[in-house]
Amino acid sequence: MPRHHRHNSLEAQSIVDFLSQTLPFADLPRDTVADLARQCEIDFAPNKTLLFRENVTVINALLIIQKGGVRLFMRDQSGIPILTDYRGEGDTLGGLGLLRGSKATMNAETVEDTFFLRLPAKYFHQVLNAYPAVAKHFLDKFSGDFLNRALDSLRQSTLHSETTAPLPLFTTRVEELIARPLVSMPSHMPLWQAAEKMSREGVGALLVYSEEGIPAGIVTDKDFRDKVVAQKRDGNEPLSAIMSAPVETVSGQTTSINALLQMMEKHFHHLVVEDSAHTPCGMISSHDFMLLQGQSPFSLFKELQRATHLHQLHGFAAKQTRLMASLFGHGATTTHLGHLNAALYDLLTERLVTLLQEHFGPPPAPLCWMCMGSEGRREQVLPTDQDNCLVTAELPPEQRQAGRTYFRHFGEAMVEELIACGFPPCPGEMTAASPHWNQSITKWETTFSHWLREPDSKEIMLATIFFDIRSVTGHPGLGEHLRDLIQNKVPREDIFLRHMAMDCLTSRPPLTLFKQFVMEKDGASKNRLDLKGRGLMPLIDGVRILALAAGIRATGTLERLEALRLQAEISDELCSELSEAFEFISHLRTAHQLHQWKNDQAPDNLLAPETLTSLEKRTLKEAFAVIRREQQFIRDRFRLHI
Repeated sequence: MPRHHRHNSLEAQSIVDFLSQTLPFADLPRDTVADLARQCEIDFAPNKTLLFRENVTVINALLIIQKGGVRLFMRDQSGIPILTDYRGEGDTLGGLGLLRGSKATMNAETVEDTFFLRLPAKYFHQVLNAYPAVAKHFLDKFSGDFLNRALDSLRQSTLHSETTAPLPLFTTRVEELIARPLVSMPSHMPLWQAAEKMSREGVGALLVYSEEGIPAGIVTDKDFRDKVVAQKRDGNEPLSAIMSAPVETVSGQTTSINALLQMMEKHFHHLVVEDSAHTPCGMISSHDFMLLQGQSPFSLFKELQRATHLHQLHGFAAKQTRLMASLFGHGATTTHLGHLNAALYDLLTERLVTLLQEHFGPPPAPLCWMCMGSEGRREQVLPTDQDNCLVTAELPPEQRQAGRTYFRHFGEAMVEELIACGFPPCPGEMTAASPHWNQSITKWETTFSHWLREPDSKEIMLATIFFDIRSVTGHPGLGEHLRDLIQNKVPREDIFLRHMAMDCLTSRPPLTLFKQFVMEKDGASKNRLDLKGRGLMPLIDGVRILALAAGIRATGTLERLEALRLQAEISDELCSELSEAFEFISHLRTAHQLHQWKNDQAPDNLLAPETLTSLEKRTLKEAFAVIRREQQFIRDRFRLHI
């Protein structure tokens, strides 16, 4: 049985502080919270204490968990316990019974040693009568009709809810898509023999080997139509005359989604599948993914490739969102979706660049279009505002004015077209439409050096976005040159790194010492958690500064974490915890934003904690605690406490 005692003045003040951070009491006047604190008793229940028994226990107090955890469960007709919820720090027990004047509707058992506050029913009802907002909080949380329907459903024999099966695209390995043995021929064989063999075997593509027995290319039935029949080639010419090279390979153990991303990013329509010994064992095509998934992301890829006019691409972001919502609803991870969204965004950007160059004419010098921020990290699931820049090769002095005019107009047109496609402009004007983000490689070097030399708050902010830069299309050497600058120069800039480390600690996870959520206080964000500004960004910023100091080239957060672990810059434990925290908060944010999107609301990052289950609340608190440990690690790493 729980043990309880009256508290002293010091404990009373800690109870006031605790209640002031716990909904719905956080919105009450301080004097009222102090009165409630005086009426509370501090209770302790060891692990596996049964607090409530279903349909037996009479509820005479509201229990507010201070530390520990409680599982709620029911028993089916066979007496088997069915877990229905988990309550953790800051959650309450007994509210429904007190509201309805009924016995406990579920069993409640501690899953660890648990401390909680016990507010007698008399005072609970007093605060309900005095403050309608508190009553509304509990009524919204425990809608009687809704709960009765849920309880009735749970008591039926089919207690285990049926979950939607995950999409085959995310669970099927490539080797499972192979429909027939691989058909191949040497590159010197005549075309007519290859056509005969493909017809006899009933295949639409064959693998071509070099004289040394190495895969050299692929020939498809389309190649025969376009390159042999249409061009009236001699059937005695060798296969090497029409084959597509080089060959792109994929491991048979690769999941279909990763193979599809590989195909989309490299613009291949066929992949040769290799077994564990790296021996070709089959071939898959884009058509296999279409059959596997029904509405495959590849259909959007083909739509982008077929576009011949800019207006055909306008509104593309809405199609991306619908696809992401469908895939997320069927179990896709935010990591997979971030990479898929980046692949589609890159393809869209490439197509826009190509079509605009047809309009403006060829550029006077090589260019590289680059994206930054979440798109640069491949972590953006839903279309967002633009963060991009243009890097151009240096022109001779007499051509620079005309060249700058071309690139300025080109950057402005690209940003406008992306807006028409559904990607709004960056509020901070960090796009290639701005002269600051549209420069020659030499000027970029000067700008970058200035950021490193004078690390004030503005330069730190600009560099933070720039450090997640990624080449999208154009001349890759220009983008790689900038990446080389970052990798080689930043680790040696101790003063800059120290300033950047201090900057990444300015936003802290919204968690008190008692592991209670700290809500936003003002305006539309009041009583909400900022999942991005107070959760994801502190984590991402911390990982970035550690990766930069270690000379790591990767831009993605999870890739940076793994590289830090491999270089022994962080422990295996911290790497695992931060990876899990990142994925969990990203998942919550995506679920929240897609819910808003489906209800015709503008997606934001502000989450109301009461919309979460108790298990989700506890996990989110643990994720915030991990970020707090990450920030302490950064203080020690860069000696910021000195």
